[in-house]
Amino acid sequence: ATTLPVFVLYIAITFVRGINAIPKYWLMLFILPVVTNILVWTNPYHHLHYKTFSVFRDLLEFGPNLMFHGVFSYLCTIYGTILLIVFYVKNKDNIFRSQSLLLIIGNSVPLIVSMVATIGIVEFPIYATPLAFTITGVCTFFAISKYKIINLQPVATQMILDNISDSYFVINIDGVLLSENERFTTDL
Repeated sequence: ATTLPVFVLYIAITFVRGINAIPKYWLMLFILPVVTNILVWTNPYHHLHYKTFSVFRDLLEFGPNLMFHGVFSYLCTIYGTILLIVFYVKNKDNIFRSQSLLLIIGNSVPLIVSMVATIGIVEFPIYATPLAFTITGVCTFFAISKYKIINLQPVATQMILDNISDSYFVINIDGVLLSENERFTTDL
């Protein structure tokens, strides 16, 4: 679970930019999550992640690494979600908007639950944040299965299609407009 925020950021960047692979130097973002995993496994020897661990919030004492890793995780998730929101607002294509909306919801639910639990606004049980990630899984499942998120590269595909001199549009079996290029919208 410590690497999930980095994957959220990677998915957002590859989706928004329409790239196939993240540059190799970006793998350095995994250093902190890997170190955090090691610190969690060895926590009884140094207490850098938790000074005192408990399933009860009022008995839990955070260590310095948990705070550092928490800020890093929130930044990755928030930045990835902001990229998707900007993409959603700027994009006119219905299918890309649907895909990005699913990813935004999938990122936002566990982020909000985690922040509310961390700040202590609401007393959630210890399993609330991991349970909230099921929403991420469901949203990602629908983005993959229904909207074929893996098969499409939004920005690159749209840029190519917008530069085609003929207008085109794509409708689904129910007659719902899924996609069109700029030429189609200007020819109307």
